[in-house]
Amino acid sequence: MQAGNYAATLHFLKTVKELGPEKAKGAGRATVAAMKQMPTEDDCFGKGLIRVDGRKIHPSYLFRVKQADAIHEPGAIFDLITTTAAGEAFRPLSEGGCKLVQG
Repeated sequence: MQAGNYAATLHFLKTVKELGPEKAKGAGRATVAAMKQMPTEDDCFGKGLIRVDGRKIHPSYLFRVKQADAIHEPGAIFDLITTTAAGEAFRPLSEGGCKLVQG
């Protein structure tokens, strides 16, 4: 949850910087539309996007916690097992049934 909140806040702040604070404060819909147009990128989830239905799309990672004797550097406690591509990690837009999506 914390990583997701970090990524969302970072993307919002990048959008505000791009739009300018006054425009971002004055039009919430315009800010959300701009967020959907800008690609996302952060240290937690990498490159991604926000779909028209509002879902954040990014690669999905499966990690395993290392055994204590395998930790040789502070903070290096995970092994990356596999990565699922962004296009495969989330339900397709066509199967979502979101009422916000036209067509």
